[in-house]
This record gives sequence, C-alpha cells and structure tokens, in this order.
Amino acid sequence: MRASFVILVALAGCDDHIFGEQVVDPATMPQATGLEGVEQMVQTQCLGCHSKGQALGDLNLETDLVAATVDVIGSYNLPIVLPGDPENSMFYRKITNTQDGQGSDMPPGSGGLAAGVTDIVYDWIVSLEAPPE
Repeated sequence: MRASFVILVALAGCDDHIFGEQVVDPATMPQATGLEGVEQMVQTQCLGCHSKGQALGDLNLETDLVAATVDVIGSYNLPIVLPGDPENSMFYRKITNTQDGQGSDMPPGSGGLAAGVTDIVYDWIVSLEAPPE
C-alpha cells in the first residue's frame, strides 16, 4: 500500500514526463504581440488547413484574419473571436483544447498550443473592443 502511494506521488510530480511537455519550438514562437503576434502564430500553425487555397471549415485565415474571425459566427454556431472575451471565443478555445466537445483541438492532435503562444492570442482578444451593450 505504501509503495503504491510513493509511486503515485512520484508520478504526479512527473506528469510532463508521462504525458509529454508542450515545448514551443523557437521557430514557431511569435516574435511579436498583439495582432502581429497572432498573425505570426497563424502563419506557422494554421495556414496548412485554413489558407486562401485550402479553407477547411470555410475558414480562410490568410487573407484577412480580423475579418475572418472577429464577430464571425463559426461552424459551431459560436463566435470565432468574441472581442474582449477569449473564454467564449472558439479560436482561443480550440488552440487551448478547451472547446468542450465542439470539434477537435487545433492544430489537430496537438492537445492545444503551449501557453507562451496562447497567451498572445488571449491578450489580443482581450484588447479588442467589445461592442457596446
């Protein structure tokens, strides 16, 4: 019984070794913040599927990222980017793998992007002015 407890405690402290640690490849880490940082992230992480030539889910992030996402209702009948509200923006929820059964994580199979990258998206969405109520 005690050995099981010790093993359980050891494994809990080493969960990144069991489940894999999300490491940001410096080549894919945005070098900017705000919209420019989000565009850099989209360039490296999203355009393989969501470009002008291959707009899966009718989502082209290459031509005009803001027009394609901000205040746009996506395929799950939810806003892709809801200004000022990352937690209710599917774009943020998908890249953090918190989409609650509404499609897969993005990029597919990634389990979501690393916090260093998602923080840039979070901050950008927060910075967008929410429409007046």
